[in-house]
Amino acid sequence: MRTKRLIILAIVVIAIFSAGCNDKVNEEALSWNQKGNEYYSYGLDEEAIGAYEKATEIDPEYADAWYNMGEIHLEHGDYEEALVAFDNVVELEPKNSSAWYYKSLSLANIGENQGSRQSFEGAIVALDKAIELDSQNETLWDTKTWVLTELGSYEEAIESCDKVIDINPENADAWNMKGSLLHELGRTEEAQICKDKAKKLGYGS
Repeated sequence: MRTKRLIILAIVVIAIFSAGCNDKVNEEALSWNQKGNEYYSYGLDEEAIGAYEKATEIDPEYADAWYNMGEIHLEHGDYEEALVAFDNVVELEPKNSSAWYYKSLSLANIGENQGSRQSFEGAIVALDKAIELDSQNETLWDTKTWVLTELGSYEEAIESCDKVIDINPENADAWNMKGSLLHELGRTEEAQICKDKAKKLGYGS
């Protein structure tokens, strides 16, 4: 079963990182990152990416610049480029749950576009890392449900969907999704209960 939605970004507005608090960053790299932030604030995304690239050329360990660059690539659907950027971030900052999440989105969208099971499986690995760091994040579990569904792992997807509902019992989308997954497994009575619950919570209205 393929979901009707494709998760691209959970956060619509990109939160550009500021590295001013990191006195270990090369000053020239810091300057280029700040230029990238300014370009982005004016909607000059290509120029912003160029500035972030310059920052990472000067200081390849400048995680914030990689992160900023990756978010813009992800926003524009340049998933391969986004993956490279977030690979660098998680290598430099392995406890950055947001970077693991964005890495998972990059891989999942590559999997969606290319029909690559390997990419979807990689997305699960990245999501599990993010969840390990932020287990009560509803969005992480919701995304994991989607990816597991794309892999055809419906039982595991239901478990993930249950985590979403545990965190937010009023999530109508999650109740509806659980109903769809149960229906795929032939558990029609349980599926209908979930679908009814979703409607009561406003799904489809």
